[in-house]
Amino acid sequence: ALVGLGASLGLERAYTGWGRARRWMLNTVVVGGAALLAGLTLRVTMDSVFDRWAALPAVHDVYNGRLGRLASYLDRHPDGQTTSICTFRLDPQPIGEHGLSSASFSDRYLLEWMLHRPADGLRYSNCVSGMVLTRGGEPQRFAFADTAGPRALAEPFGRWLAGAQPVAVPGLSTGLALSVDAQQAVADTFGQTIQSEIAYAPETVGPSDFAVLPIRMGGYLTFEGYEFEPPGPFRPGDTFTVVTYWRADGEQVRGLSLFVHVMRNPYTAPVLQNDIFSIDESLLENRDVFIQLVPISIPADFPPGDYLVSLGGYSTVSGARLPIFDEDQERGNRLFLRPIHVE
Repeated sequence: ALVGLGASLGLERAYTGWGRARRWMLNTVVVGGAALLAGLTLRVTMDSVFDRWAALPAVHDVYNGRLGRLASYLDRHPDGQTTSICTFRLDPQPIGEHGLSSASFSDRYLLEWMLHRPADGLRYSNCVSGMVLTRGGEPQRFAFADTAGPRALAEPFGRWLAGAQPVAVPGLSTGLALSVDAQQAVADTFGQTIQSEIAYAPETVGPSDFAVLPIRMGGYLTFEGYEFEPPGPFRPGDTFTVVTYWRADGEQVRGLSLFVHVMRNPYTAPVLQNDIFSIDESLLENRDVFIQLVPISIPADFPPGDYLVSLGGYSTVSGARLPIFDEDQERGNRLFLRPIHVE
């Protein structure tokens, strides 16, 4: 405004003593030049903002471009299919000294804000140590919120996605959205792991010490089986993974987490343990299936010998463990997997 006022006053001074024709000509030149300059500025600005700036990979990352593309696709395809989303930002981040930012929120909340339809049928897991499929593996979509997601998939997850087909989503790289039908893969996995060796806690009383899978844990969670990768035996300094398979039978307890303990005998404190849950439990529904990997690192100075391995679940909100059921009889709050040997 001040620049315009100064120019106006300057022109008025310059007009003094000029005839009408000369003043009209000068006005035309000034207005035309200003219009041309404004047009060029607008064109350059639009090119910078909507083309060059918007195409920068860093801008795409900072403004959650992949989530926006996925939200747009889901809005335009209300076909009733569920979508399982792999994200490295499964949990909200602490709010820093500069207050709220997009990094303060999990991808679940960001995506729900971007959607123009109700966010029904969405599941979230990190696909590094946990992965979920809906309705027993029935046809569904599977999407990665990060381009590194497909490379981070653990081998057990890849078995359930072996037959997945790419889905073309405008603006997303090929392979970041998939169409999955894993019913047979899930059935095969559960059919194999159902033979896993497993026992009830020795402090409980029941008709048998050995459990028959699947086993109900808590109100609405079923343990389908497990395997050790590698199978062992192990040496000090090794890391092995307890691969666990589960089915949700309804709404889960708030803050669900799993634990794996390694101990000398059932009545001593664990010498190794890991508590983990890599899935948004609040969205799990009936017949959802998931894999949870529980890595256990053996220290370099770990004493050799035979060790017991126990497993269970609990709520991080209440701290209460989930009860284990033998039919309708409660059998403690932990299960014992096959022992391991450290050489």
